[in-house]
Amino acid sequence: QDERRHTLMLGSLPRPRFRSAYEPACAVGTLSARLAERCDALLCSDVAAEAVAQARANLAGFEHVTVEQHYLPAEVPDGLFDLVVLSDLCVYLSPEKLEELLDRLLARIEVGGTLLVSTSCSRWA
Repeated sequence: QDERRHTLMLGSLPRPRFRSAYEPACAVGTLSARLAERCDALLCSDVAAEAVAQARANLAGFEHVTVEQHYLPAEVPDGLFDLVVLSDLCVYLSPEKLEELLDRLLARIEVGGTLLVSTSCSRWA
């Protein structure tokens, strides 16, 4: 099911390649590995130390990928991204925290950039 959802998400991207992407709540990096093939630089994060360690191991072959531990919405990274991918993170946040996160992320998306939101986030729509 995740593989199909990831394929649909990636298929909906408006461009074949991105300069700098951010994927919060990357878990063990399954979607991240597919994103890495389409990004010049990819920053992935998760709140769980175990997930970060596993994602780092799973993504070790991608030199342009960084995996960090972030507590969101408070620790949205600095910099600008032309792609931000929200997969399952939305289901773990209250509507207030999700709104705060979206405000912070939108400030980090460069003009003409893409915010890709999974259908799992639709419960807050």
